[in-house]
Amino acid sequence: MPNSCCAPITLSARRPACRATDRGTAAIEAQFHKIGFSDYSYAEYQYEQSIGNYYGASLRLYLGQKQALYEQLAWQLRQMRDSGEIALIYNRYGVARPDSVE
Repeated sequence: MPNSCCAPITLSARRPACRATDRGTAAIEAQFHKIGFSDYSYAEYQYEQSIGNYYGASLRLYLGQKQALYEQLAWQLRQMRDSGEIALIYNRYGVARPDSVE
């Protein structure tokens, strides 16, 4: 099994910026309405951002009793990445595959 300390796995996803038409704005608009706040507007600004997906481990546990578990997790994630399983998961949810992020 590869050493996860020396060969970290990085998965990235491209997430488009939120727009006023996205479902996420309904919650804030409901709260604004609830408190009677209406002096706001939406900016026409959009920014595409790539955010990596990482997993982390306590160094104390990694160097101690949980090292074998963390090594197995790192190995399994690499297998999933190399076999294309992770790309399939991204595709299922309509998110850009990690290998397609520039």
